Amino acid sequence: TLYHLNKFYLEDPILNPLTLWKRPPLKNIFCIYGIDLKTEVGYHYAPSGKPYPDNWIITDVIYETGGVLQSRRYRET
Repeated sequence: TLYHLNKFYLEDPILNPLTLWKRPPLKNIFCIYGIDLKTEVGYHYAPSGKPYPDNWIITDVIYETGGVLQSRRYRET
């Protein structure tokens, strides 16, 4: 409803996309990551047959190493 739009978004100085935010006093922001490191990039899930919230289990983990995707079987202990 319009009431909720006004109350929770347009009147909120942080969530309102139409107002400018005060910028934090940062001069630089760095994004640092490792290279040539085995990095998890995905998972394969399968139904476990159990009720929610345990109804899915991880059956495989996908890694990226040196630009190559690798997969290994994951066993839950």
